[in-house]
Amino acid sequence: MRPLRQAVEKGVFTKITDVRVPETIMYNQSKGRSQAFTINITADGSIPFPQVIIRANEKEYLYNNTIQPAGNNVYTAEIAESDIPPGCHTVQIEGCRRKDWQQSSDDDWIKYYIDIHVVAENISTDTSVKTTSAVVNHSKKKN
Repeated sequence: MRPLRQAVEKGVFTKITDVRVPETIMYNQSKGRSQAFTINITADGSIPFPQVIIRANEKEYLYNNTIQPAGNNVYTAEIAESDIPPGCHTVQIEGCRRKDWQQSSDDDWIKYYIDIHVVAENISTDTSVKTTSAVVNHSKKKN
């Protein structure tokens, strides 16, 4: 039998109020890697267990150990250089209202969705000049 759940601690967030992502993230074709970048997350209280999930080409990139508090209910997710491919990809920012996420229910998870745009660098072989182009759509959707 599962023990009774304790109440959520005071000061714990009830919503994610803002998420900031770069306009574009460059992808180096010769290295097969997208550049490192930062996601800034703001909530209306503390987030006991924050995490970021990037979904790209049927693959999930999960980040929770790289998210650090930056003060005033702001959290910074450092996303390392990776193999996230060029394209528009959905990012799910979520937090569990309980520190022990294994004792949580669906109601304890609060989610926020935003798109990132990974753009391949175009390298001209005759001049070695790098040029980029992108179309940016910063649509936000919340659950």
